[in-house]
Order: sequence, then structure tokens, then C-alpha cells
Amino acid sequence: MILLILWLPLLPLLHLYTQRYFNRSVSTEINGCRRALLKNSIDSKEKTEWINQSIFSLRKLADSFPFGYSHEILRRRAIHYVHEMNYTLNSLQKQLADLQKLNETIVDNATIFSLGNDLSKFQQHVTDILFNVERVLNQLGQVDGFSEERNSKLNEISQIVQKRIRQLQNPADCTKAKFMTFNFTNLCGFGCSIHQLSYCLQLSLMTGRVLVVNKHETGDIFREWLQQNILPISDNCSYRDITFESNSLECPYLLYGPANNNHWIPNILPSDLAIKLFHYHEAPYVWFAGQLAAFILRPKPHLAELIKETVKEFKSKHHLVVGVHVRRTDKLKEEAAFHDLTEYMKHVESYFDSMNYTSQSKHLDKFNYTNEVSNSIHHFSENKRSVYLTTDETSVFEEISKLYPHYIVYGSPNRSQSAAMNSRQSIFSMTNAFVDIIALSQTDILVCTLSSNVCRLAYELMQTRHEELGDATQLVRSLDYMHHSEDYSMIKFDVIIPDVKTNLHYNDEVYLYRNYWNGTGAIKRIEVNEKNLIEFVASARKTSFLLPSYKLRPRYTIANVTWS
Repeated sequence: MILLILWLPLLPLLHLYTQRYFNRSVSTEINGCRRALLKNSIDSKEKTEWINQSIFSLRKLADSFPFGYSHEILRRRAIHYVHEMNYTLNSLQKQLADLQKLNETIVDNATIFSLGNDLSKFQQHVTDILFNVERVLNQLGQVDGFSEERNSKLNEISQIVQKRIRQLQNPADCTKAKFMTFNFTNLCGFGCSIHQLSYCLQLSLMTGRVLVVNKHETGDIFREWLQQNILPISDNCSYRDITFESNSLECPYLLYGPANNNHWIPNILPSDLAIKLFHYHEAPYVWFAGQLAAFILRPKPHLAELIKETVKEFKSKHHLVVGVHVRRTDKLKEEAAFHDLTEYMKHVESYFDSMNYTSQSKHLDKFNYTNEVSNSIHHFSENKRSVYLTTDETSVFEEISKLYPHYIVYGSPNRSQSAAMNSRQSIFSMTNAFVDIIALSQTDILVCTLSSNVCRLAYELMQTRHEELGDATQLVRSLDYMHHSEDYSMIKFDVIIPDVKTNLHYNDEVYLYRNYWNGTGAIKRIEVNEKNLIEFVASARKTSFLLPSYKLRPRYTIANVTWS
């Protein structure tokens, strides 16, 4: 923290140096780069100041009161600011790369190199400082017994949720029960189908109905796979208990976007659970989605044994493993952009670099941190860099072995081959997808595109590892969307820092239409007359505007329902 404060005076100097150098009028191309550099340096200074304010708030709170809810909120927010600062610095690096491409006859090449070298050093210094700030803030969540309390409380809440689901799904007399049926036939891919089933489960729970999966017809691969491999969603009731007189509803297909076709969506929480979850988990709606998926995906013994052997392959080695999911094929046609393997591995490399730095740090002994912090640090040899790779394009296995030969690669090319478009709708392919999803959820951190249902499902299931991970919200690096951008409904965001340029005030509601992962996002004001996703997207393209992402926080909806 002291280092961060000491480096703050250098930011105005950087700004001044850049401004003076580019003060003279040159070509339009140069002026564009100048403005971009100045804007990024100003943004960097502004965001660093907000980090500094958060740190002082943390210190003041820690000196005056016992650690509690406010302490946890500030800690999470400060970590969020750190991430946004890094995105901004990465954007600054891109501007430097563009600057170096300019015609050397316009600007002296040696001067450009010198300027780029100075700013690169600045970036490295700030990156190091931010890493240490993040490390210390993470440790704040572990000291004074809070880590054990968080893990214990999340486990307690999980037991409440699972018990409530079992009770509602298993009434004493099925002839008197109200039902909701899941009838979808080969609706979409495996991950998408599980998310649809999770939505139906929450809808049935919140409306007091028993969810049952209808008998699969010939060619209905997904429901056939469920029957063969997954424990029944209800031990007492089935579709056979539904009669003509039964009070039965068919679960509607979940429409994506802000104008959802039902209010009971997984980012809405029962009131009594929400109060507890806000205290112990950063993303309660992701945690709750994980609880629903965990109840649904209880494997039968033969599948449980296959999963056990797959996970044991990398868990028994006792070193860090990053889960990497590379989605290609159908996603590239309409839903997502292509991302090169090196984009994924940049996050992987950064993670291992930071963990290696942490394991070698002497600060733990210097400041006499307790054993609970020391024990939470993974110690590993630097050459033990491992990934669990899943993909629907088998050539990625060859590519990663060629480009990153020093990495241990877990995963199965054969399972990936079954994810090809011509074989995806099969029992064998769905089993392989399920095994890979569980394996991904058991890694130390995920790197993927959250536009993929497979990655989102693995991320949700990762949240159920309470005793081991506690709050696993930060254990994902997405190359495109955020979790809420794809799943169920677009979550509204509150403005927590006013923005004069866009006339946004504290507590205004907006949609974060798109996060560019450079410190800014495309923001859209909420319109009440948009009836579907198509209208929303069309409107967002015309009316969205840029805003620093750190000025927002997600808004959660609480239902007037209690589960305790």
C-alpha cells in the first residue's frame, strides 16, 4: 500500500511528459495516438486515486471497528478496481504498439523507442504494485478467522438449500402435488440444456411445484442421457404420477435478455438466503445457480467412478492446474468471436507468474501473518505448470503442445473429438461433455469464454467447493462476456461513482451491454418499452455509450420467499 502511494506522484509526470512531447502539431495519425496516450494516462491516474481512497477506507475501518460486512464489501471493491486498472494498462500497451508502427520519417524512431521504453517501465511498476495490493487485500479475507467462518457459513447455507430442494421435490403424496414438466427435445447443446433444466427447477421451487422430466421419446438424446446417467430429480414422483386431473404446467423455454418470459430466474434469491449470501459471497446468483446445477447433476455410480478417475489424474499431483476451455465450431458462426490460443495462455501465464511470486515472497514471515494465511498459499516448483484442456477442436491439443512444451496438459483429445458437430447429439458425447465440465470445476482457476454454456456451468459448479475455496467468484478469466451477460437475464447495474460526462448519478440503473476488458464498458440506460432481446440489441447499438467499468456494481433482486 505504501508503494502505491509513493508511485502516485509519478502519474502526473507521465501525463506532463507525454503532453509536452506531443505538443507540436503533426499528422492526424500522430495526433490520434497522442490523444489516446493522454486519455489512458489520465484514466490510469484517476483509477489509481480511487484505489488509494479504497485502501484508506479499509485502513480506517480496520482501525475503528471489528471486521464485518462493510470490511468485506470494501475489500471486494478494491480488488475489482485493481482488475480494472490492469485492463486500462493493457489498453495503454496497445496504443504504444500502434505508435511504433508509424512511419519513421514522420517521427524519429529512436524517440519513439525511448518513449515506449519509459512507458513500458511505468506499466511494469504499476503492475507490480497492483499485484501486491491485490495479494494483501485477498489476505484480508483470510485473517482473523474470517476465511474459516466464510467457508463454514457457505456450507451451512448450501445444506439449507439442498435440504429445501429435496423437500419440495419429494412430497409425501404425489397424487396431491402440483407439477411442472420438462419436455424439451434436443433443444440445444449439453450445457445449454442443463441451464434450461436449472431454470425450470428454480421456477418449480419458487412456485411450489414438483419438477419432473417427461419420458423421453425416440431420438430425444438429452432426456435419454439423463435417465441413463443422472439420479432422478425426484425420488418420490415422476411423470407417471401426472393425471388428467393433476395441476400441471409445462416449463416454458427460457428467453435470454432483459425482457425475460418469467420473473423467477436464477439471479433472484429467496430473501432469507440473500441476506446471508451477500455477506459471504461476491456473486450470490452464480452461487445459487451452482446449487441448482449440483442438485440436478448427481451422477449414477458408473458415471461417478469415471469422474473420480478423471479428476484424480490431476488432483493427485498436488500442483496447481488451470482449467482452459477453448470453444470453436458452432459458437464462431453467430454467438462469439474467434480467440487464438495465445489469448487464453496469456491469462494462464499471468496466473502462474503471480502464484510463483506469492510462494517466494518473504512478506509473510516479515509481517508475521498467521498460519491460516501461510497455509492458503500454494507452494509449487515453477516448472510445474499444468492445464486441464477441454475443447471442441482437437487441433488445439496439438497447438498447445507445440507452443507451450513446458506445460503439463491434462484432458482427452478423444473426448474433444466427440464434441464435433456431427457427433455432439449423442449419449457418448454428452457423457464426455459432463466429465469435462466437472473436471474444469475442480481446477484452481478457469480461463475461457463465458459466452459458452460449458464454461459458465463449470464456473457455477466451482462455487460449490465451499470447504476448499470459500468464495470462488474471482477464479475465472473470461475472454469475452461476463457471467450475467449470457445467462438467464441481463442483470441491472447500479452507478456507485457519478460520471459527469455521461450525466450518470449515484444509484442510477443501467445495463452493462458489453465489457471491452480495457477498463471500459458499453452502457445502456434502462428502457421500459423493450419487449424482447432483438429490440434490446437494436436499441443498445444505437444508444449505448462508454463508461469506466469500475463505476458500476451489479444489482441483485430479492424474492419475497423464505427457505430457512
